[in-house]
Amino acid sequence: MKGKLLLTVAMLAGTSAAHAATWDELVKAGAQANNWLLYGGNLEETRYWPSDAINTQNVGQLKVKWVFQTGVLGSFENSPIIENGIMYVTTPYNHAFAIEARTGKELWHYQQRLASVPLCCGPNNRSVAILGDTVFMATLDAALVALDKKTGEKLWETQVADPAMGYSLTMAPVIYKDKVIVGMGGAEYGIRGMITAYNASDGEQAWRWYTVPSPDDQQPDGTKGWEGVYQAKADGINDLHRDIEAEKRAAQSGEHKDAWERGGASNWMTNAVDVQRGLVFATLGNPSPDLDGSVRPGDNRWSDSLVALNADTGRLVWAYQYVPHDVWDLDAVSPPILADVPDENGKTVPGVITGGKTGWVYVHNRETGKLIRRSPNMIPHENLFALPTEKGVRMLPGANGGVEWSPGAYSPQTKDAYYVNLASADELRGQARTLGEGEALVGRRLHLDPW
Repeated sequence: MKGKLLLTVAMLAGTSAAHAATWDELVKAGAQANNWLLYGGNLEETRYWPSDAINTQNVGQLKVKWVFQTGVLGSFENSPIIENGIMYVTTPYNHAFAIEARTGKELWHYQQRLASVPLCCGPNNRSVAILGDTVFMATLDAALVALDKKTGEKLWETQVADPAMGYSLTMAPVIYKDKVIVGMGGAEYGIRGMITAYNASDGEQAWRWYTVPSPDDQQPDGTKGWEGVYQAKADGINDLHRDIEAEKRAAQSGEHKDAWERGGASNWMTNAVDVQRGLVFATLGNPSPDLDGSVRPGDNRWSDSLVALNADTGRLVWAYQYVPHDVWDLDAVSPPILADVPDENGKTVPGVITGGKTGWVYVHNRETGKLIRRSPNMIPHENLFALPTEKGVRMLPGANGGVEWSPGAYSPQTKDAYYVNLASADELRGQARTLGEGEALVGRRLHLDPW
């Protein structure tokens, strides 16, 4: 049916012992060929499937077995969760379905009753998380909902933040032990980003970490607040063309001393978990206001960053900022991937890999955050990090280019990471804007120029 979402299955899901996934099973999820228990297939977010049932010899023989009509209009950016022959699928506007994977038969359907909320980037939902007999869904109206896995009945609902202020949730939650962890979207509306853990049993908050530090927040490098150290270059390599002296004068004036309260830094996509080290890894998005750095002097930590948090307490362990003082909307959004990697001396170390809107892949030491290497650009670069002008300047990749929300993948067989890039350019113009009620907090006009 034109305009409606179609869920098409070309391979029958296998079945296993009919019992609910425990934390121990989630830890070992990557070894299960008949189940897909987590958004990225495993807590490491590798999206690796440990089976040769589909291979280069038979992939051309796949045929459609059934089609499920969701009846929901909108973009479909979901990764189904499969457990014991049951597929859990979400759609735009927070519909959740349980479907018999062999037949396409609907077992239950839950719909979140949404109020009118401001959304920057569509009514998407990436997936659910499961633990025991419960399905967890994060919602566009900034709530976390727990559903009975067998019936779809709502068990509890926790309000994470106020959707009227621009807060929203689109990610698939991630499980850590007995906690459900979600990250907040909405930086385009001047929110202060956050990552929050809730008790899976009753929805009580276990911990919360704000992605934008307050002026008194001590950081791992000894600094305080979100101003940072005024980095002039991205990764110590590429000039960001910042007028650092002007930024420091603006900071010292005190005029923008409260900018951190609406500093943005969304956690859009599902986070990775290192069970052995008790760490959760998150990528964080653009600062607020987007594109206009004049009212937010400093590095605007920890926007456009990769961070490692203590998964039991939410304490920041380390952070690495890819684009300090971002005026191009070059978020870090694709989920982190955990894998062992060679360091600069060839020694195997625990690594964390991310792909950026910059078109680069970054490989870090998972324990320290140190950048081990940065890949060559995967798509052409044109005027990267150029500043906007009144007449406009074309930059490639732009805000919708490089590695966007799309997850990457990693193969333990090839030792390679795989990313999809968008070759999309922007024309940046430095035109002032007067914002109306409910408008996104964007400081410059952005003209998208598909390449």
